[in-house]
Amino acid sequence: MKLMVDGTAILNRSMQVVLNSSGYGALRVGPTGEQWWISRTMVRCSTRDNEAVCTMYQTNIGANFQRDITYTGSTGDTSDTQFHITDGDAMWLEWIGGDPGTTATATISGTRSNPYGGFRAV
Repeated sequence: MKLMVDGTAILNRSMQVVLNSSGYGALRVGPTGEQWWISRTMVRCSTRDNEAVCTMYQTNIGANFQRDITYTGSTGDTSDTQFHITDGDAMWLEWIGGDPGTTATATISGTRSNPYGGFRAV
């Protein structure tokens, strides 16, 4: 991990999921042993006959956890909604109504670091 001057490193991750026969798919991503500051999320699908809705959640999938939504989850969209996620927490991305069998891709970017002094023991 190449550290920047302030002790953080660049975060740039891409994940994929194949949408099921209903055009549904979900991804969970989160740090292990570090914390992330996600500043940009890009979503798209490999085909776009049906336009998927992609919803972004923090911690869990559900209305109380929703952070952002795009109605162009197949064509592609970029969100600047920021997430601060620590070890054990997660960001969820959920596509609904896309083309069955298409590959949905999410790319997150931002910074990551280990907390000073480590994580609190539970």
